[in-house]
Amino acid sequence: MNKSLLLLALFALFASTNAVWDWGLTGNTNNDTSGHNLGFGQFGFHEALNFSANASTPEIDEAAIAAAVAQALAEALGSALNGGGSTGTPVISVTPVVVQESQEEKAKKKLKNEMLFGHNFHRKAVGSPELEWDNELAETAKMYAERFERQNMLEKDYNEPGLLASVVLYERGATAAVFDWTSGKSKMKCYPFMENPGRYPNVYDQWSKEKDIFAYTQVVWKATKLIGCAQSGKYFVCKYYPRGNYYGVAPF
Repeated sequence: MNKSLLLLALFALFASTNAVWDWGLTGNTNNDTSGHNLGFGQFGFHEALNFSANASTPEIDEAAIAAAVAQALAEALGSALNGGGSTGTPVISVTPVVVQESQEEKAKKKLKNEMLFGHNFHRKAVGSPELEWDNELAETAKMYAERFERQNMLEKDYNEPGLLASVVLYERGATAAVFDWTSGKSKMKCYPFMENPGRYPNVYDQWSKEKDIFAYTQVVWKATKLIGCAQSGKYFVCKYYPRGNYYGVAPF
């Protein structure tokens, strides 16, 4: 780099930061220029620029200048961040930003956790793999939950494969919805051992019907991999993919 340009850039840098210069020339009383030091006392630039009696331009210790520039900038930044105080070692205070969750976000997270836990608890009991959450399925479930709430009734035939809906008291939450859907396990032929249930829909006992067990078999259906659920008021809805309850197929 051209030494003159480096000097100009250095001077411009510190001029732009409104730095207070502390010029210190040391030498003898006979104005002998040999051994003079140009020092920027405030920023510790001593010996960064060394003048020689036999040189028309200063010899530059670029490493020293680089170190001094880094120190000066750190001090200037520290001073600015701390209200323009002294230029000692910078003390930078960092205040963490805590993003507060809305009540709606908290409710969605709670619903998701409770639905996954409840479903996977019952699936594990019969050897079916755990379900994973899917946001697109949750949006479909939300559409139906809101529709049921607007109508203030749960449609008996909502013509949506792989959909379960339940009406529970709001304070009981998603756990109660899962309990409602899985209550049909007691009507399975193989209950309480949960082995060899047969093929759907012929999996219920002689005192029951398909409507008594279809919600439970969907919850534990082995081939189902994804779930998305929603709540609107007292209505809880879950959508499953792939759907279960195929005739002639064993649920687990």
